[in-house]
Amino acid sequence: MSKTVVWKFPLTYKEATIQVEIPEVFQLLYVDAQGELPCVWAEVVPDRKTIHLKFFVIATGETMSENFTAKYVGSCQTRAGLMFHVYVQEQADDTQ
Repeated sequence: MSKTVVWKFPLTYKEATIQVEIPEVFQLLYVDAQGELPCVWAEVVPDRKTIHLKFFVIATGETMSENFTAKYVGSCQTRAGLMFHVYVQEQADDTQ
């Protein structure tokens, strides 16, 4: 029987898209900032094959394209007062 654990995924907001490798059995739990870095916590089953997720960290006031289809995960505020909104999109395959 596989055990579920909680992993943290730090996200940088200096890149337009953040690619994360994560076990295929997962549940996103929480978004918050640690210091100045947005992070996502997820329950995962570590011994499962991995997939790639694309995270988007968007600041309040930033423009999103009309065809933006990523799913909202949560928002967080850094110590400096910057507010970020995190979205996720599962990649179709490993070639992206």
